[in-house]
Amino acid sequence: MIRNVRAYALTVVCMVAPLAVTSANAVPHLQKTAAVAEEVALFRVGGANYSYTLEQLSFSTQMQPVIDGTAPYFFFLLTNTGDDDTYHMVVSDIDDPLNWFGQVCIGFLCFPDSLDHPLTNADSDSVGVNVVPFTDGVDTFTFTLSSLGNPALVSVYELTLYAGSTVVDVRPISGVDSFELRQNSPNPVRAATSIQFALPREEAVSLRIYDVSGRIVRTLSEGSWPAGSHRVAWDGKSDTGGSVPTGVYFYRLVTPEGELARRMTVIR
Repeated sequence: MIRNVRAYALTVVCMVAPLAVTSANAVPHLQKTAAVAEEVALFRVGGANYSYTLEQLSFSTQMQPVIDGTAPYFFFLLTNTGDDDTYHMVVSDIDDPLNWFGQVCIGFLCFPDSLDHPLTNADSDSVGVNVVPFTDGVDTFTFTLSSLGNPALVSVYELTLYAGSTVVDVRPISGVDSFELRQNSPNPVRAATSIQFALPREEAVSLRIYDVSGRIVRTLSEGSWPAGSHRVAWDGKSDTGGSVPTGVYFYRLVTPEGELARRMTVIR
């Protein structure tokens, strides 16, 4: 669910609700994710010569059950639809910055707090936020993207992360202890690997592999799984049947209540 998404066009500040258009320069296009019926908005933000689209690829609320120095990602697909531009991205408003570390990422390459990223016309990149918690807690923080070509063009997202024991407080548990997505093994991947996940109850599950640009490489599962621990094998091939090249990939587990994502490396 997208909450409190604000789009700024020219010098007028406009609040954009998911189901209403309040500015001609910020038009949300609602899409349905088949497995979870999650509404995701693609925002077109434009000015005189500068414009972009920003598509949210992950839920605004995510869970990190285990405090292990990793974190789920909040992903967006940024496309420059105007003149060559540089985009300033920043994660802010973290309640406990001494124990929760904010990063802005291009694919899986992450930088502390903020980043300026250039894009030429029609180019796109997977961008996003990675907030790594080292203590239990719940935090809602802010991801802001703005055009340096026209600083009046700004998109703001509020994102929430539940970490550690707080996940139990918001998720009924039965069977296994928690909703988990474990690191694939072996990693790096040379030929094949397996991905393990655990569900506290029967749920509809989507398990997909993406490249660093946010494109779907392989759909491993779309359907209902019972409560318990599960293992899915990946043969290192795409949906078209070809072996994927060397690089960094991420796999994402999505259920009706949230998602988890992890990265892996393929070496050929």
